[in-house]
Amino acid sequence: MTDKFMHFVQEQTAVASDETAGAMSIEQDKRRWLSKLDALNKLVNDWLGAYVPQGIKTSTKMVPLTEEQTGTYQAPQIEITVGQAVVRLKPIGTFLIGAWGRVDMEGPRGICRLILVPKRAKTPLFAFSPKPAPEQVAMPDLVWKIMPTPPASAYIELTREIFLDMLMKVVRGG
Repeated sequence: MTDKFMHFVQEQTAVASDETAGAMSIEQDKRRWLSKLDALNKLVNDWLGAYVPQGIKTSTKMVPLTEEQTGTYQAPQIEITVGQAVVRLKPIGTFLIGAWGRVDMEGPRGICRLILVPKRAKTPLFAFSPKPAPEQVAMPDLVWKIMPTPPASAYIELTREIFLDMLMKVVRGG
């Protein structure tokens, strides 16, 4: 057990001593996250655009996010107004366990969690193994999916119809 712990200490020390590479990786992760938030914003505006003449409104404002790895930075938050109800697509962060990012769709009667996961992911997968070198890691194709409420565990593909259903659910309840 001591040898295993010694290996752990050496591994962590090596990671800490390579601050430049770590900072670059963190900055790349943050840029990818902000890019995915912008793509989600565009998708939502495309899906809701046909309903603007009927009175739906969308806006985006920058909100501060604070994450341990990056400190505080600005991220886009989408606000959707339907009648008197306001629904916010609130960015939670990118440095999470089990996902590359999360956005909570918060309405007056509920919350729906959108997560950024590999396209092929069907359920949460937590695998713990030694960290490979950055050049050995291929970044998966990331997409937005809906994380169901427990006890269900299978991700739900984010489509226009599912998004509109979730929007109605967080406004009406149920």
